[in-house]
Amino acid sequence: VQIFDFSTRARCIHSHLWLGCTTEKDTHAESHLDVDISNTPKLEAGSNFVQVPVFPVGDALLEPFWPQGLGSNRGFHGAIDAAFACLVLKEQGFEECSKERNLAYWAMNLYAFKSIVVQPEKNWNTDPLARYSAFVMDQARKTSKSEVPKRIADHKFTGSTSILR
Repeated sequence: VQIFDFSTRARCIHSHLWLGCTTEKDTHAESHLDVDISNTPKLEAGSNFVQVPVFPVGDALLEPFWPQGLGSNRGFHGAIDAAFACLVLKEQGFEECSKERNLAYWAMNLYAFKSIVVQPEKNWNTDPLARYSAFVMDQARKTSKSEVPKRIADHKFTGSTSILR
């Protein structure tokens, strides 16, 4: 049992999980889903076992820390980051999806959620590059404990040398 005492901030150890399932045609779950799982990552070629993503969002991903606000900013951005990770999974696959989700999670958690963390909202879309500031994305890339996405590895972040606007 964890008591919600507001004195610390808790968070998921990982930004996402990959759970395994079988793709046998007679399974109850697949018979009710209208989803093409033929391109999901398989553990072995020809195997019926695939991995599916689980992306915690909101308070399930990161417990709000009251001195930094109510957590709604991180909750919404975490959900938007998860939606973008789903798009990357569909278009680029398992590996890039994991890298994107990890980097966005790292960027969201580097600093207290203030104006240095996000860009002006008029330019936002689901891409973390459109929402998080150049400074934060650059710092996340430099300090990330995991591999970064190909599109971010050599990206030139303008205005990333200072947190002053």
